[in-house]
Order: sequence, then C-alpha cells, then structure tokens
Amino acid sequence: MLGTQHPLIFQIINSLGSLYTNQGKPIKAEQIYRQVLQGKEKVLGAEHILTLNTVHSLGILYRD
Repeated sequence: MLGTQHPLIFQIINSLGSLYTNQGKPIKAEQIYRQVLQGKEKVLGAEHILTLNTVHSLGILYRD
C-alpha cells in the first residue's frame, strides 16, 4: 500500500542496514545504506533530516 518510495519504507530498510552493521556485516550494511540514500535523496531531497540520518549511518560505518 505504501509503495517502495515511501519514507517509512526507507526507514525500515535503513534499520536492516543497522542490523547488518551490528552483525558485523559491513559490506551488506553499506549496500543497504547506499540504496536507501539514493531513494531518500530522490524522494525527500539531500537536505532532509531523514536523508541526513542515512548519511550519518554511512559515516559511522565508514569510521568503524
């Protein structure tokens, strides 16, 4: 009903990236975060807080 481009769906998929991070699977986490980031930038814009949350998650992944 919501469709694949709904912000709530992006948040759910972003949580999957966090799960992969916590499981020590950084490559899968990065793939998920990049997918979500592309969708959020397209739908919400690059400066939207939800988009920036994913940028933050990617930054933490890269830092670690």
